[in-house]
Amino acid sequence: MTTNEPMTREQFDAIRERVDATTEGPWTRWAGLDDRDNSVASDGREDAPTVADVIPEKDDAAFIAHAREDVPALLAEVERRGARLTVDDDMVERAKRAFGAATAQVSSIPLGMSEAMFIDSVGLQHQHAIRAALNAALGIGEDA
Repeated sequence: MTTNEPMTREQFDAIRERVDATTEGPWTRWAGLDDRDNSVASDGREDAPTVADVIPEKDDAAFIAHAREDVPALLAEVERRGARLTVDDDMVERAKRAFGAATAQVSSIPLGMSEAMFIDSVGLQHQHAIRAALNAALGIGEDA
């Protein structure tokens, strides 16, 4: 069942605990004596400890077999992305410096430039400044 509700840290930790409690991988699917028997073994050998046996569909068995590698990889990716979404004081300071540097050139309307053109120009400068500030905060790009 899927939901649009954010996962709590407790739910995330419970998934991690279930992964950590499983038999070491990699797991692989192998066919039993007939086509309808699919087993999932913990290290790819037919004589290895069986994780799941007599799974009627080979795609289901393959899904279960890959879960031992896929779920930890997904958990690591969630943690990596979550870390990038966390704003700390250092990120704010880097963004502030980058924004200040990028907007330092904004002054008065140059001779011969209409007010509308100046407003457009300032808007583009601020857009660049915001991008530079965000890149600096995230530690990416040339402004990091």
